[in-house]
Amino acid sequence: MSLVFDVYQFGATGNGTTDDRVAIQSAIDAAATAGGVVAFGRGTFLVSQAGTNSWCLRIPNGVRLVGAGRSATTLRMASAAASAANTTIYFLFANGRNTTIEHVSLDGNKPNPGVTAYSAALEHHPGIFVHDCANLLVNDCDIFNFTGDGIQVYAGTTDLTVFHTTIRTCNRNSVSLTHGGGIQNNIRLIASEFLHSANQQIDGEPAGTNILISQCRVDQSGQNGYAIGIGGVNPSSRTSGWSLVNNTINGVTNLTYADDVTISGNLITCDGAMGSSSAIYGYYNNNRISIVGNVIKQVDSTGSYSAAIRFTGVNGGGLISSTIVISGNVIDVSGSSSTAIGVIADGANDILVEGNQLIGTGTGTLGIGVRVRPSTVSDDFRAAVIRNNRFVNWLGFGVSLFAGTVKSLLSVDISGNSFDNTTGVASTAVSLDDGGASKAKSISMTGNVLLGSCTTLATTYPPGVPVLIGGNQGTNPVFSVSGSPEGLVTATAGAMAIDRSSTSGSCLYVKQTPTGSTGWVAK
Repeated sequence: MSLVFDVYQFGATGNGTTDDRVAIQSAIDAAATAGGVVAFGRGTFLVSQAGTNSWCLRIPNGVRLVGAGRSATTLRMASAAASAANTTIYFLFANGRNTTIEHVSLDGNKPNPGVTAYSAALEHHPGIFVHDCANLLVNDCDIFNFTGDGIQVYAGTTDLTVFHTTIRTCNRNSVSLTHGGGIQNNIRLIASEFLHSANQQIDGEPAGTNILISQCRVDQSGQNGYAIGIGGVNPSSRTSGWSLVNNTINGVTNLTYADDVTISGNLITCDGAMGSSSAIYGYYNNNRISIVGNVIKQVDSTGSYSAAIRFTGVNGGGLISSTIVISGNVIDVSGSSSTAIGVIADGANDILVEGNQLIGTGTGTLGIGVRVRPSTVSDDFRAAVIRNNRFVNWLGFGVSLFAGTVKSLLSVDISGNSFDNTTGVASTAVSLDDGGASKAKSISMTGNVLLGSCTTLATTYPPGVPVLIGGNQGTNPVFSVSGSPEGLVTATAGAMAIDRSSTSGSCLYVKQTPTGSTGWVAK
């Protein structure tokens, strides 16, 4: 059985005015030597900086700090330490093994508690600084009003669990995962709250690997920045293995240089006033991102062309996202401006949008369900598959292949979708050449259904590009073309082509040669 070291027996007062640092550190050191629990009763324990050291209290191997409950026990940073500008002072410095902090409140005592705003001079005052630490549990704590982060996780940390804890109103981030020359592994934030801190609620810069955020409430309202930042630094310094599962998130989830990320089962709401105007925003190069089974509500009445989900590549070669899966979500922008968009893929390698319900505003003529565009001058957009979705009340287009750059959209499959319009205003399901320069090279569009006042399947076909509208590419396909298919459409014998313009004098052609693009005969 663990020994118990009561801080009162070491001279602590818990009266909120007497500096209890020496008494508490003495109890911690005794527990570290013998192995045991540092116990706090009811009270407010004022803690100053430990001389010229960069911490107030240091927690070594095998120590458990246990309070009488987060509403009963408060450890408060002394005002001299909290307001010391341009210095580094960690309130609790955890760099041991097998340690626990539970059932306490940590009060950062920031100079102006009514204002949550970032200050560079005071940013290095975190509530808990975790460095080269293994098996740390932060359980049932309330961490608030620090001028730095609530918890800052630094290099070499493995197996950190934050459970049933609230971190709020800090002047930097609620949680920062910073590499500092090393990485963190197996970070778990579970059944906790991260609320209203100034910069971001959870920030990875980069964060290492295997990070789970589950059953949490993450709320960025009232602040700019991101609710969750999943970020690397550059193509060679990345983060990977994040899972966001069954959370309630208010704000932006940002991905940059991230790999193998799962965002599943969350309720995500984004007000465009909170910095970036997308609930999920992927920038630069991200790989293998799965966005599955979420309810995503974009509420942005002021933004122009804001999107619930956006992936944007940049010029430079390879700075685009790959293997993006968006499946089984409800994507709702009905509370946004009439120009809102469900999904934007502006520069990517490949994307699958499948089995979603996408709900538009039902107003204006510019809202789009899914917009695809090869936006960089350095990378083709290899493949976009948009299938088995339900589009509701998009009065611009359900799907738009938007004007691109010099690069191409190599392959597009728009199949098995339903396009529904309940407003009574006539609308078009798909624009295959929105803006007049979509750069699409191969298009398949089969098995789609029009409902309500969505009465036109497609408009603005890209010139010179055959569109597969029936059958399969290799077996008895049916193409839609403008003019004669001779010399344009490569197919096997038995294929058919329909001239939608009838400018060639015939509207139906049948392929009579086994290979190549010649041998089309008008019927």
